[in-house]
Amino acid sequence: MKAVVCEHLGRPVGVRDVPLPEPGPKEIQVRVVAAGVNPIDWKLCERGDRRMPFVLGQDFAGVVSDVGNRVTKYRVADRVFGIARDHGAYAQFTVIPEDDGPQPIAKVPAEVGDADAAALPTAGLTALAALDWLGVGRGTSVLIVGATGGVGSYAVQMARDRGAHRWNGGRHQRAVRSRARRR
Repeated sequence: MKAVVCEHLGRPVGVRDVPLPEPGPKEIQVRVVAAGVNPIDWKLCERGDRRMPFVLGQDFAGVVSDVGNRVTKYRVADRVFGIARDHGAYAQFTVIPEDDGPQPIAKVPAEVGDADAAALPTAGLTALAALDWLGVGRGTSVLIVGATGGVGSYAVQMARDRGAHRWNGGRHQRAVRSRARRR
């Protein structure tokens, strides 16, 4: 199968032929339909904290093509998305553990497209973890810097859904609204 591979620390990556990853007893094999792009994907090739060579990418959406003999949650032809850290996502196929450990995976809702699903895992889970860590909830205020980026755009929506207050610009904005109402 074809995959984008990092073979040497700090060197450019390339498309290579690599063996098809086979699922273990509690793993699923996925035919990758879409892959998300995150800064961590290329930084891993620069840092060298992974054994070379490895397939780049981690966020994916695809279709289950094979399952291990002890898999219970997924079936062949299920649409799934998640994070494939061990086998990478910039490949025609990847393998992911069935459990929800450090490589979470879930079924894609019917109304969600593959590209949208592949863009969610790393950015969405990072935003969720940050809001949880900060204790953002009903009645809290949070300033999200970089709200137009991947993590920030998810964080804004999640904070709103949790009932956090929208920052209104402080006293100046209240004075402007007050003057407008008097007119």
